[in-house]
Amino acid sequence: MAEKSSNRCVILLLSSFLLFQTGLLGENPGRGVLSYGIVGSETGEYSSAMGHPQVQQILLDIAREPRDKEYLDQALQGSTVGRKDLKALGLIRFSENRYTINFTLFTREDLKTILRVSEAKAEKMTKGFLGRKNEIESILSTDPSLSTDRKKELAFILLGCFSLDWDGLRITADKGYRYKPPKDAMGNGYVPWAQEKDPSILKGLYWGSHNEESQDVVITSFGDHHSLPRYTLPDLLWAISWDYTPGNLPDSLKPSLHTLRRAVDHQMWSLLGRIMFGLEKNRATSLNLASSLHLPPRTSPGRCGFSHSDSLD
Repeated sequence: MAEKSSNRCVILLLSSFLLFQTGLLGENPGRGVLSYGIVGSETGEYSSAMGHPQVQQILLDIAREPRDKEYLDQALQGSTVGRKDLKALGLIRFSENRYTINFTLFTREDLKTILRVSEAKAEKMTKGFLGRKNEIESILSTDPSLSTDRKKELAFILLGCFSLDWDGLRITADKGYRYKPPKDAMGNGYVPWAQEKDPSILKGLYWGSHNEESQDVVITSFGDHHSLPRYTLPDLLWAISWDYTPGNLPDSLKPSLHTLRRAVDHQMWSLLGRIMFGLEKNRATSLNLASSLHLPPRTSPGRCGFSHSDSLD
């Protein structure tokens, strides 16, 4: 899940229609005992370490019972991930001559407890929404152009993504119920999580959004976190590596380069948003769209813009 401010235009793509129904967040099917992921953004160290089945098993073992360093070193033999790496990532900590778990890892027993406790809370929340059903339907009916199916989709977005996801994150942060990680010089900050795989635990219940934002637009996909990858925006562009940094670049310049890249990214997302809103208003040729968005037409292969011959119909 991810939180965003509500004062920007939003482009939301229902990923349930645009994704392959396979896999869990960060999971290699058939590899390892854990499903895992993050809330926030990272440069890949956590996901890379968690991709090792040995690491997953060790973390699960430590979650059940603290272990000494000899156990960890022996269990990690042959792995490119060491005990010090796990400690540096904040996944384990040393206390009273033992290593204990240092991040959110749910065992099967934990998951069953969560399901049992949350059932009553979920029912109470559902009754709250149903109590305002007529009010919600009245609001959705203000646009006569919306079909019944489109109203249902819009209600799903408004209630599932904007209310339960975004507002839920904002409220829990404001009330101090959850931790907001600090960001490093590169703008990354995240909270890792993992859970033991259990076929008896229902899937498809954890939905959330993936977001990219510029000054005037948020592009988000909303869907089931148990069904990845999402073949839509912003996820598709995330698959492109933007992390290339010249090997001889001084460390002191890397934050500035990252800031520049983020500025370019924000311009790109803003442009994509303007294009998508332009297409939503009326179908048009690319030349007309470029004109309405005040974008220069492309007059040569080496320049940016829209080609006169391109068609978005």
